Amino acid sequence: IYEVSKKGFRPENTAAAAQLYRCIVRAYAGGRRTPPKAALELVSSALPPISESERSLLIRRFVFSGVESYFELDQVAALATKAENWSLPFSEIQNSLLENDNLYDEGTMSMEDLEAMHVRRGLSSRLANGPLPVISSDSRQKSDSVPDDDRAQTIRNEMEIAKKFSAILDDLCLSDAENCEGWYRAAQCLTMKADIIADRLGYSLGFGRIKNFSVPSQRTLGTESFPIQELEELQEREESISKHNRINCLGNELAVYVHHAWSSYSSLRGCESKIKQGLADDKGQPISLASVAVWKEIESKYRSNDFLGWQESWGGIFVFALRKLSLRFMCVALYILQSKPNKKTQDTVLMSEICEAIGVSIYTELMASQNYGWPMEKMTQLRKRKLATVAKVCFESAIKKVENSSERDDDSEERATWDLLFMIGKCDEKIAGTYMQESYSFPTEHGSSGIRLYEKHMGAALKAYSDALAQAKSIEDVGRQLADQAGGSAHGSTEVLYRLHASRLKCLINAVSRHGEDLEGAELEALRLTEKHWFTDVDSDKSDSERTVRDRVWNVFADIVGGLAHCRQVHPFFHRSVYRHAQALMWAPVFYDPISSSGSMETVPATRSFRIRGLNNSTPAAVSAQVVMSSLFDKKRAQLCAVWVTTNVASSPFQLLNTAIRKYDSLRGKYIAAYLEGLKLCNRRSEIETFMKWMYSSKRDLPSYFQASAMSAGVRPAKAQAHDPLLITDNDRILMSQGLLLSSKRKANSFLADVLIHEMSGKTVHPSIGASLDSKKTAESYLKHAYACYLRLHCEAADLKKLRAFRYGTESVPEVEAVCQAYLNMGDTKALANADFGDWSGCSRKFLIFNAALEKCKALYPTLSGTFFSKKGSTKPRKDRTDDDEPGGANKRRRSPDSPMGESCEKETTKASFEVAVPKGLKAGDTFLT
Repeated sequence: IYEVSKKGFRPENTAAAAQLYRCIVRAYAGGRRTPPKAALELVSSALPPISESERSLLIRRFVFSGVESYFELDQVAALATKAENWSLPFSEIQNSLLENDNLYDEGTMSMEDLEAMHVRRGLSSRLANGPLPVISSDSRQKSDSVPDDDRAQTIRNEMEIAKKFSAILDDLCLSDAENCEGWYRAAQCLTMKADIIADRLGYSLGFGRIKNFSVPSQRTLGTESFPIQELEELQEREESISKHNRINCLGNELAVYVHHAWSSYSSLRGCESKIKQGLADDKGQPISLASVAVWKEIESKYRSNDFLGWQESWGGIFVFALRKLSLRFMCVALYILQSKPNKKTQDTVLMSEICEAIGVSIYTELMASQNYGWPMEKMTQLRKRKLATVAKVCFESAIKKVENSSERDDDSEERATWDLLFMIGKCDEKIAGTYMQESYSFPTEHGSSGIRLYEKHMGAALKAYSDALAQAKSIEDVGRQLADQAGGSAHGSTEVLYRLHASRLKCLINAVSRHGEDLEGAELEALRLTEKHWFTDVDSDKSDSERTVRDRVWNVFADIVGGLAHCRQVHPFFHRSVYRHAQALMWAPVFYDPISSSGSMETVPATRSFRIRGLNNSTPAAVSAQVVMSSLFDKKRAQLCAVWVTTNVASSPFQLLNTAIRKYDSLRGKYIAAYLEGLKLCNRRSEIETFMKWMYSSKRDLPSYFQASAMSAGVRPAKAQAHDPLLITDNDRILMSQGLLLSSKRKANSFLADVLIHEMSGKTVHPSIGASLDSKKTAESYLKHAYACYLRLHCEAADLKKLRAFRYGTESVPEVEAVCQAYLNMGDTKALANADFGDWSGCSRKFLIFNAALEKCKALYPTLSGTFFSKKGSTKPRKDRTDDDEPGGANKRRRSPDSPMGESCEKETTKASFEVAVPKGLKAGDTFLT
């Protein structure tokens, strides 16, 4: 049958298809094996279209309706808690879902239709059973040279998910609409497809986002604070503006987003046509003029060959629609379970799982503050708070249902809820983050004005983490080992321990970041939060009133570092604690002295530093932090840093949250950005160049690959990733925030230019320059390296004028600054003698200097490319040879190790003599191996 299906043959009529189906069922009647899916799909292809009953059509219209008001956040919260009117959204299909008899009137059907219906039911039931599709993404298929690239693999994945979803939904509509597990599995299919697309879209804010990793040398006054009422009004206005800009352009029928593949250009064009046809056929639904304008704008992008913008626009709409559908299907499953009059223990357990899945689905929307739909944009603070609040309600409801099932079934062992408590803590922490700008309360004539909402929710988060940690440890103590992912993001109780102390560190950093009169109140607030949860036993000889605030802060800081270091001791591959440990060391000078003027480049006295693991009192704190952070970059890896993702066979929704590809890329981007920032602070030019070589030899990440593929009209990228423009593409799109590899290369190249500027200022000299070189050769060497930094941008000088940073001087472009400074340091500025600098703005004076510098560079280094880096000097002594000894005669010049192929230069060598002691057992003149 498989060979027949591959050749495209199928049964000639319904009767033949029915006979083939009965043959397949008899052949696999033993039950030890399941019928092959290809054979069942072959039979299904020969059947006539499904003859929908009124109830079946009603169910499909309900779940695929494009009505925007279906299942808002408040309705989801009411459903999870069975609040008043919790069943109101299901009033239209209540009878269709809960009364499962006579879905079809078989008395009015012909024999052929009746036979086809019975075969269709059997096929749908068999195809709906079994595991969900496995998402395959072979890393070898992501290179630019293989024909079967990731786009082709993604198209197949989307098609397999659509087939599985259709089979499950057909089974629900044809046979068993009350099957809550079927509704839940259908929701999982939709979530899988949404995640596939989201992983390839990337984030609007990029992957290399780090906040407060190091302390800037010139600290600003910080963010503005407001009274709580004024802050909430500001956030409501911000959300109102965002809602006005967001347009619901999903159409009236959401099924098109399931059955069409976003990765395929032809399928995406078919989706466009289907939506337009649906609008033309459905005269009863009102059409928004704004949505029509959006579809025309998206269509114009395709017609103008802006395939990247066209693909990303549809990607945001697809993810928004699929998540909306997934949430709707999970709500239907929960409604069916909660409507049962007599619930069994397994029903209550399944209700808890679905509540958890709904909570995770809503919490996933908070990742990277990304709003999908049209347009894709950064999420507002009020939207974050609403999502986190509803997610917390779902997790709390899941815990209550678990407790109820345990009370009802006395013989069953108590079910663990530590992971749900952990997620509740994460939700509270997200809520607390939306109140960061609330002003601090100060004592008044009528007493204290109360605690901030930030302290209230952050305290609740730390309490939830503490409870989850206690429960997780108790499970491990009795031998019920928790799920562990080596190198991943689910390490059982250690994961909770890390989160507890990482959140304590955030509290301290937020406090010492304040200035002026806010500082004292912020530190006291942080101490109230952090001193309730210790990693080690505290010294109780002195009360808090007898200690100074600085002593108490340092005690908490030392305790946090001890907890973070313990995570790495228990699990050597626990990468998250490495980042937080390095961040803690970066902030050590400020914890010691909040008015520190040099930031992370300050040192901490030995009287304090001896208590902090990894902190060296003889060097700046940034150096100690860099030593810790470099453990994730100790050698070259395909994924660039020591981060892995391993998935268990049966992952819970909580574990799946951390195994998403975009979460993995976010972690890598954060660690890479932190590592590069540390190298920049320590002026480690060689390490930056080495890491850039690793990046330029790496494969594209998924967002970068799909963006490069889109710019090539949906085929394999024409150029390797080493030639990607770091600032401006051919269609004037800035790609700095799109894709992990691209943003990391941009950041590394920018930091390398900053280090060159620092060296040219005379503060340090790189070993590759050499102390014996004269000033002219030193200046030429710096100009050469600065020019290579500019070449790696892969843009023209005229393109830089399009950047606001270059045009208005809002911020500098380090590569341009490095080239200009290296050129001016050479002293050969004849080209600027008669130049008209105009208004001396960044677009005139600097541009003239930069153009003159480029002309000089092109004359000196005509064959130089962006692949030029400094090379490490050889440790072996070079043979002393004259030019006459070189092959080719006396006029042959030796090529310097630092010079690229095709370019040669003379290099001066020096001799150095030294004496060594005679090893034991040898005498002077003997030879030996070292």
